[in-house]
Amino acid sequence: MRLLKETTVNLIIGLNVFLAFLLLFGPGIDLPLPLKVVGRMHPLLLHFPIVLLLTAFVFEAFKKHFPLDRADMGKIIQTLLLAGCLSAAVTAVLGLFLSSEEGYSGDTLQWHKWTGTAVSFLSPLLWWGYTLRKGRNILYAGMVVVLGLLLVAGHFGASLTHGENYVLAPMGSTGKTTVDLSEAHVYSDLVQPILKEKCFSCHNPDKAKGELVMTDTSSFSAGGKSGKPFAAATFGESLLVERLLLDIDHEHRMPPKGKPQLSQTEIALVKAWINGGGDFTVRLADAPDPEIKPLASALYGSSAENTYDFGPANAARIEQLNTSYRLVAPVAFNTPALDVSFFNRNSFELKSLEEIKEIATQVVQLNLSGMPVGDAEMAVVASFPNLRRLNLNYTGVTDQGLAAATQLPALRTLMITGTEVTTAGLTSLLNASKLSQVYAWNTLLGPQEADSLMQIHPGLRIDSGFMADDTTTLQLNNPRLNPEHIFFRQPFALTVDHPVAGTDLLYTTDGSEPDSLQSPRFRESITISDNTVVKVKAVKEGWIQSPVVEKSYQRTTYLPDTFSLAHPPHPLHKGRGAATLFDLAEGSTDILYASDGKWLGYNGQEFIAELGFKQPVVLKEILLSTLLSARLESFPPYEVEIWGHGPGNPPERMARLKPEMPAKDSKVRRNIISCPIAGHKPVSTIKIIARPVEKLPAWHPNPGKPAWLFIDEILLN
Repeated sequence: MRLLKETTVNLIIGLNVFLAFLLLFGPGIDLPLPLKVVGRMHPLLLHFPIVLLLTAFVFEAFKKHFPLDRADMGKIIQTLLLAGCLSAAVTAVLGLFLSSEEGYSGDTLQWHKWTGTAVSFLSPLLWWGYTLRKGRNILYAGMVVVLGLLLVAGHFGASLTHGENYVLAPMGSTGKTTVDLSEAHVYSDLVQPILKEKCFSCHNPDKAKGELVMTDTSSFSAGGKSGKPFAAATFGESLLVERLLLDIDHEHRMPPKGKPQLSQTEIALVKAWINGGGDFTVRLADAPDPEIKPLASALYGSSAENTYDFGPANAARIEQLNTSYRLVAPVAFNTPALDVSFFNRNSFELKSLEEIKEIATQVVQLNLSGMPVGDAEMAVVASFPNLRRLNLNYTGVTDQGLAAATQLPALRTLMITGTEVTTAGLTSLLNASKLSQVYAWNTLLGPQEADSLMQIHPGLRIDSGFMADDTTTLQLNNPRLNPEHIFFRQPFALTVDHPVAGTDLLYTTDGSEPDSLQSPRFRESITISDNTVVKVKAVKEGWIQSPVVEKSYQRTTYLPDTFSLAHPPHPLHKGRGAATLFDLAEGSTDILYASDGKWLGYNGQEFIAELGFKQPVVLKEILLSTLLSARLESFPPYEVEIWGHGPGNPPERMARLKPEMPAKDSKVRRNIISCPIAGHKPVSTIKIIARPVEKLPAWHPNPGKPAWLFIDEILLN
């Protein structure tokens, strides 16, 4: 026992001498790799000196209350103090090893280092004084000092690990934070609070993981060891969001596993801010990305705008109301609120608007852009009690027809671009409604009139268009193709509109680039009845032509009577189960595909879909709509097999293929995999098997990991 005690004392002395050496010469020493590995045990061992020294203090303070004689109690306390001294010295040495890694600096680190070192140096003196029975008051004073240093060192250590004010942060939180959205700045009021809560603890001047500091805008913009965190308006290439969306077990996932994660809404807000230019000074009212405002309202504002006090409409009736010129769809997944859009001007009539009055309670968004809407139609529009967003762009609405909108108590957003509405007509509506946003380009309402109305109605925002001087040449913005969904079963009328009046819309359907010499001009609409690639661009004299907008419309002929999945998709990418594959709703090819609820994701497990038909069908082709994003580990399946059989026949393989694998520089896109069916025999049961890539290729940043397989639609023709 004596030998163990002497060995421990010598070890404590040696460790403290070594600790002093590291304090003096450590900054100039390049530690070998094994010592760096050992240094990472510092967070594990730091609890030992805290517990051992604190227990010794408690035993000394309350030793009269323990059923032990003084000699035995003294031995216990001496042993605890000696063990505490040893663990304090070991912990301090390992802490200096750990601090040599990149990412640790600043005043917080210095305070943590020196208070921890003081505990290591003073605790042996405390043990020595206790052993020699020095003055009781001196011992108690020494205990108080060491205990105080322990608390201070622990506080600064927690600040390094979890961020400043980690312990007291809950006392300053009262739940959901609200922000005055009318005066808010996008970054400082909306984005920065998210980053402060979830990211600043590891990316601050005291602890800059990856050499990235996010606590000030200049350092944040400059980036760290891996490069800039984002490039404005190129969200798909954003390193910041790529790290947010990596698998939770991935070594580069940010925040790492075990840390509080950003919600999908928070990630979407960061996305919208970057897509809008990543401006650190822009106000919410001036934000270029329209997605920012509803996301900000969901996170920081009242939830009243996103809740509804009515039930859903009849699903079968909604399906009947969908035609080639009218689309009725939920505004979001799992909500009763509906969005109704009309497309073909030639097919529009008063009856087509009256037909949706039976679901008037559920309609919160109505798009009549480009339709022949007059006073009679506006009288019908006035019967939608929960309408919040009304698009009347390029309609025949005048002040008289607009007056009907005064009967819409929930109306908040109005679009009247390209109409003959005057200042007087809009003034009358504003006096009788609670509008918060008006888009009025190319109307009789000028910037001065708009400014006057906004002064009279606080909280109102009127966008009356950009007023350029004679020397300004602007680029036309993108034309909009309606409907936006790319999958269809029945032929439909495709329309194209543009917010700038007098614009020519050039298009092609043969895959070629539209030009002003050979391409036709869009008139009313064109009928899409088969798989078609439509390319459109806008041109106008005195303007720079718009970029070419391309959409690949894909037809599916059959809807199976039954469908199921042999294996459930990954919990983070489960969509609506098998129904996701036949709902004609495409998943986003944005980097945020994981959050839109329209992709089924598989990782390390086969995708197997089983389809049944009451009446046998003859199939010539089956297409799988998949997501290709090599950078995000989303690959095509390495093999697809399709099996089928008709009544009374055994199953047989109808198709087998190995899709082409992406190259290293492949861009994020939708990847349609065509599976030609051999034999063209009637079948009543189909089994589709898609096998994900088992190991990512050597060129990938994460070679050897299983790839993801994402599918959002199966097309049967």
